[in-house]
Amino acid sequence: MRILALDQSLSNTGWALWNTGDAIPQSGAWPLCDGGRNRAHGFVAIHREINAIHAAGAIDLIAHETPLKLPTDKVAQLIGTYGLISHIESIACIKRITMMSIDQQDWRSTWFNGMRYSGREDWKRAAIERCRQFDMDPSSDDEAEACGILDHVMHMQKITPPWRIANPLVSPV
Repeated sequence: MRILALDQSLSNTGWALWNTGDAIPQSGAWPLCDGGRNRAHGFVAIHREINAIHAAGAIDLIAHETPLKLPTDKVAQLIGTYGLISHIESIACIKRITMMSIDQQDWRSTWFNGMRYSGREDWKRAAIERCRQFDMDPSSDDEAEACGILDHVMHMQKITPPWRIANPLVSPV
């Protein structure tokens, strides 16, 4: 099984990739473009990045975070966010990869074992710390959140993540 999890945004998309037998996922972040005016470049970039991973070994499942629509979102931001999701889903369709959209509350509940945090920055900091508890070393919160999405997807697929087996007593931050 080869699973790719994405915490997508046009500015910086976090990714985590797990292959059967890996102790921890490969992960990173792709800076796709520098904003809404260049969103077409971001759409092309996500195709290139996912294609490169798929070329190295067929992806069985892609999971992305379900975007939240906030009252403060501008039209250009929504076009960028939903455009990026559409491109991710079209890649999965063309390559016959199973696709999942993961609710933020669901993956956070799994990743943090039900712990609650207040404020965006607290969640981001906690995601990085949680990765470190599992011997992962993310360079950004986007990468860390992709690892959390991956952890949740593996649970949904009835796969116990190896990092949880290696660290069974790790408490949430």
